[in-house]
Amino acid sequence: WRERMDSKRRQNWSRISAVYTRILQLRGPGSSADELERALRAVDDEMAQTHVTLTKYSQVVRKQLATERRQTAQRDQQAARLGIGSSGH
Repeated sequence: WRERMDSKRRQNWSRISAVYTRILQLRGPGSSADELERALRAVDDEMAQTHVTLTKYSQVVRKQLATERRQTAQRDQQAARLGIGSSGH
């Protein structure tokens, strides 16, 4: 029973952190309450437009974030091989 609850807790944390990361991405450079509210609305709009549950949305977001990380790592590796700094970081 405890293992099952721990697994659920990890799954929920993973979902929450993925959506939170997406909100931060949409928020942009500003950290005002207005910017955060706009980002929250944008996430809500994304979910509504795709007609998905929070669980499915978080899966899509996690996949998107992993792809972005992988692409950034590949760019950094290519830049290192060419002996130049990473652009934009």
